[in-house]
Amino acid sequence: MSLSELKFTDKKVMLLYLNKKTFQDDEGRLKEAVLYSLDNAINVVMVHEQDVNKGYCAFEQLFLQTPKELLARGLYNDIAIPLYRRKEYNAVSMRLLSKKLNDCISK
Repeated sequence: MSLSELKFTDKKVMLLYLNKKTFQDDEGRLKEAVLYSLDNAINVVMVHEQDVNKGYCAFEQLFLQTPKELLARGLYNDIAIPLYRRKEYNAVSMRLLSKKLNDCISK
């Protein structure tokens, strides 16, 4: 695809990287950024790290550390895309992420 074939849009998307450190900031900046996105109809696309060396944690742990307000707002109603390290799986993760982002800006 050439640059001239790209479609530009004013739609916004927030990419939320989920790992063991997500929502662990003391100031709550990430929570506020996600709330801002939800309040302003900005799609939140989530990727869930699967590599232990990069902070993998079970999704159950993410639920426990996610602020209750975000859970109540349905943050996890959409499925997070697993982000794998292994080359073959990573290619699938990137394809799914690309499709999801494209779907968000094409609405």
